[in-house]
Amino acid sequence: MTAAPAPPRELTIAVLGARDSAAPAVASALSAAAGTGLSAAAGPAADAEARIRVLVDAAPEDRPDAAVLVVDAVCPVRPDDVEVARGVAARLPMAVAVAGRARTCTAEHLSETVDVTTRRLVDAGVRCPVQVVDEGHPGAPAALLSSLLAAVRAGAVPTAPGGP
Repeated sequence: MTAAPAPPRELTIAVLGARDSAAPAVASALSAAAGTGLSAAAGPAADAEARIRVLVDAAPEDRPDAAVLVVDAVCPVRPDDVEVARGVAARLPMAVAVAGRARTCTAEHLSETVDVTTRRLVDAGVRCPVQVVDEGHPGAPAALLSSLLAAVRAGAVPTAPGGP
């Protein structure tokens, strides 16, 4: 007698960002990547059975498994976003999407935004992937989703950020 297969697990990814951020566009891109199986490289076939739900500004009662903080591509992460990242990273696997108006930036400016954002997050004790997500980087949503799925699958328990 064989056991019935377990139902597919639903993974919830919270996409967080300022009211005027590109959070809805990033959520849409992540949903599209999840729906097309572009994240299949993220891991074993068991992940292919997972249904991925992407929510903009998910509340704690939505019980997200991971989070994406959206930072505007034309300026590095703001201090209030760093504080949000500290709080979220203490509880969930997370990543940062640099998005919105990226196509208006030169490669040098975009690189600087990513570098400064990464440095500010590390200085605050937040260590997570930072990825540019826009239509000029078509594989970026799948790469971001893959890193989040890998962290969730690994049971990554974030370390509490250090004090200032």
